[in-house]
Formats: sequence, C-alpha cells, structure tokens
Amino acid sequence: MEAPAVGGHSMDAAEQSNDAAKQRECATAAAEQWIAGGDGRGGLIAAFLGLDHICARCAMCLAGVKAPECYVLPEEDLASVLRTCLNKHSLPQPPEKGDASTGETGAPACAVCLGILLGATPELARKLTAKAWELGYAPESIKLFMLSLAVPSAILIRQHLYCMHVRTLLKDSELPKAWKPLALKEAFQLAIAGSLSSLLGGARQEQTSAADGCGRLRIEAEFRHEESAGMKELLLPGNHKKAVRGKPQRGERRGQMQDIENTNAVAAELVKISSETLFAKFPFPLSAATTSPDLTVKVERDSVFVGGSYCKYSRSVSQSPWNSAHGNVCDSVQTLVLKEVGPLFRADEAKFVGSGREDLDVRMLGEGRPFFLEFINSRTLPLCPHIPVSAASKSNTSADAVMSGSEAAHAAAAARPPIWADIEARVNASTDLVRVIQLRPAERSYVDHIKGSSETKRKTYRALVWTANNPSNEDVERVNTTTNLLLHQKTPVRVLHRRSLATRERTVTYLKLQRLNEHFFLLDLETEAGTYVKEFVHGDMGRTQPSLAGLLQSDAADILQLDVVAVQH
Repeated sequence: MEAPAVGGHSMDAAEQSNDAAKQRECATAAAEQWIAGGDGRGGLIAAFLGLDHICARCAMCLAGVKAPECYVLPEEDLASVLRTCLNKHSLPQPPEKGDASTGETGAPACAVCLGILLGATPELARKLTAKAWELGYAPESIKLFMLSLAVPSAILIRQHLYCMHVRTLLKDSELPKAWKPLALKEAFQLAIAGSLSSLLGGARQEQTSAADGCGRLRIEAEFRHEESAGMKELLLPGNHKKAVRGKPQRGERRGQMQDIENTNAVAAELVKISSETLFAKFPFPLSAATTSPDLTVKVERDSVFVGGSYCKYSRSVSQSPWNSAHGNVCDSVQTLVLKEVGPLFRADEAKFVGSGREDLDVRMLGEGRPFFLEFINSRTLPLCPHIPVSAASKSNTSADAVMSGSEAAHAAAAARPPIWADIEARVNASTDLVRVIQLRPAERSYVDHIKGSSETKRKTYRALVWTANNPSNEDVERVNTTTNLLLHQKTPVRVLHRRSLATRERTVTYLKLQRLNEHFFLLDLETEAGTYVKEFVHGDMGRTQPSLAGLLQSDAADILQLDVVAVQH
C-alpha cells in the first residue's frame, strides 16, 4: 500500500522555522517550570549534563523530567535550552559538547541510551509509519495505537551506573526528595509519540493492556545491541536467559519458544548490589559504544469483535464447517456469515464463537443464539469511523444489553450506527438458510460473557416426539406436572468418539407434552446448558436416567424433529 500524504502540504522554510521556534519556546517554558520547582532539581540535571558521553535527553530522563515539549527538540537545541535555563537560575553550566548524536565513527556518542533516545526523531516515526503502510493497514482505520519498546538490559545497568555516580557528586541534601529517574521506554514515548500520532492521521495513543476491541494498532520497536550484551553476563554470572512461548502461527497448536531480555533479573540485581561492587565490575566513566543497536519493527492490530445473534432455519446447515472425515456439508452458519462480513476486515484469521451450539439437524429459532466474530490482525476496519474511540456506545455492546430480554435487545439494535444495519441486511439477503440479528461492534466484556456463560444459560426446545406405545393420559399429566427433573447422563454413544466418558448431572426445569395422536406429541421443555435432549427422550440404551420413554412407560421413544426456541442467560 502506498504511504498516504501526511500534513496536507509540504512545509516551506518559513513555516519550518516558525514551527521550530514554537517548539523551542514551549520546551524552554517547560524546562524552566521544572527547574523552578526547586528541591535541587537544577543541580541534579546540571550534574548529569556535566558527565561525559551522555545526551541531553538521557540527562532529563535520569533526572526524572516528564516534559514532552523538551524531548521532541533535537539534541543540540535541547542542550542549548537546558543551559539557558540553568544560567537563568544561576546554576553551574555544563560544558558544550558539540554534536552528541554520533561519535567520530558514526556510532552513538551517548553511553547511556546507546543512541536509542537520540534516534527517537520524526524520521524514526516516519519509518515506523511506513512499516504500517507496507503491511497494508488502511490509514483511515487507525484510530488508536500503542507504541511499545524493548531495549537491551545493558541500558538498565548503564542508567544505574550514571545515577550512582551522580549520588557520589552531590550530597543527599542536594538531591530532590522525590527523585525518581524515568524508564528509557517512557522517555522514548515522550519523544516520538506526538510525531507518530500525527503521521498516523491523528490517532490517539492508548497504553492500557487492552483497548477493548477497538482494533488498536500495536507498534513494537525492539532494539538489540550485541556489543553491550556482555554487561548482563558480567552482572549476572550463569544462565539467566528467559524464554517465553510466542504466538502460535496458523495451523500450530502452540507457539515456538523464544529467548527474550530478562530485564527483571537485571533490575533485581541492581537493587541489591553495592556501589563498590558495581563500579568494580564496570569502571566509570563508561565509554561510548562503537556500534548502533539493531532495530526490529513489528506491527499488529488487536483483535476486533463483532457481536450479534443468529437464527438457523435449515436442518442441513451446521454451526461451523465440517471436515471431510464427517462427510460433506455444503454450508455452515460460520461460512455464510463470514462470506459477507469477512472481506470488510481483511484479517489474518477470523473466528466464529457461539454461545453453545445446536446439532446439524436442529433449527435455531426465536431471537437467535448469541455469537461473536473475532478478527485477528485485520488490515482494514471500514466500520472504524463509525465506532467512537471509547469502543462504540456501551449501551449497544454490553453483555447485559444482549442477554436481558427483548426490550434491551431492541434498544441495542436502535443504538448501533446505521452501517451495521446495512451489513446485517447484506448478510440476510445473501441466504435464506440463516439470519443474523443485532449485528454490531462488540466489547471484550461481551466476548467474556459469551465464553463464560456455559454454566448459567438455559435453553428452551420444541420437539416432535414419537412413542412406541400409546401413553395413558395419567402418564402424560404426570410428565406435565414434573419440574426440576434431575438427569444422570453418561456421555452419549454418538459423541463418544470425541468426548470423554463421564456421567453428568443436568436439570430439566420444565416439561409440557401436547398430544397430537396416539403416538405423536409436541414436547416443550427447558433445560440446563449441556443437556443431551435427544438422549433424554429415547434414553440412549439406558445411559440417560430417567428418560421421557421411561416416564411415559413406553417401550421406545424418539425425536423426529427438534428446534431450539430460546437461549437464556
């Protein structure tokens, strides 16, 4: 995909100069405000700036300055601003170091960040954005993004060394009482997030662990530096590698094991090691690196969810596709729905998950069975402009709105954006075998509710039943007055090939038989989730006790047709 133009027009020299002047003015104001807070702040940042092989951004980072206006400035401008502010407050002036971005060989001159903070520039933001366009993510679909950073654990050691050295230069009374250095990841975010947001079309950064089904774009920047890898080995003798299981690829049951930086072990060791031991292992000052870290960029999108309910009107359509071992079934609810909805997302993978399932020859009627679609790493989100950043209207995606009755369901349908009604109509016009209802964007809470409701939902059925004998009216009446009938069901013979052998207790809460003639009845019943209704009727050769055949004192009974009328949660 061609990278979109950003910014509307190219800035001329005058505009660029004005923009740089405004940035410098904002940075100066932010730095002065921070230093004016007193408590030794100015002396602390002056001490860091006076050390060899440290960039101005790292000086601010280690001093604990949280000022995005400062981190966005180029290195020379930031160093100049800090010197000006220190001079204004009559604080020691650090020596001018010239261009601190690279050394004589082109390698990073900063011994703390190894050039990572120095490289957090609009140019890097353009590189990260270009990676997203290269992978085919539609610009108009990016409303949220998260930038994560993985850095060599050696940087923790380097930061700790510089902080401990400054403690030897300043008295305890000269140090800020609330001094807490920033993590390099946080400083990196402050330096580049604004540029990245602008290049991504004004997308808002969201750093929470989950953005609740909004299709947040995750940009992961990983830096590796072989030259400094030995620092961790020197600090932590022995094997301190950490391996995690990666995300499984399509067709794999489990992901491959991968080695990652064990920063937790490094951080724990730095807390307990003495300054004498640390400086004995790593003489100060540290020399600048001779090579730059290698950068790997990975871009993925969080899963996007679409919720709704479906009705199935055919007795030859399964819920999910069958494989060849089970015979040929032409259609499934999953394929019929995804045929229309799937192309709108261009995902790596799409999953269909229902709130339970019915057999192939069973219809799903009434208000339908709740389900959700999960689109994994989708490239396009044509619906995204219609979904607020807060994850669509909570009134139309919460689990309560879906499961609390027809009034709430109709209210949810009315609250959804109009485009969802159009897509729902497209699905329903493509087939008369299934129908979808209340198709809409869904939050993670809805998904969790669908997954976790198996023990709480109840199902209402209607069945056409045949009996070998003509049951007496007394037997029929006894069945009709039975409530909360406890069943003991061994795993049915028909599913033993894929289910473990067990005896399960299930409850039939309601039974109603309507006689059609001597041998045929309409049976309405409500059961606990997981009840094998067919086996309850015929008994499964005694494996289900009691059975309807036994209650009617009939030699045999069977279901000729079965419909699910309602699924209640």
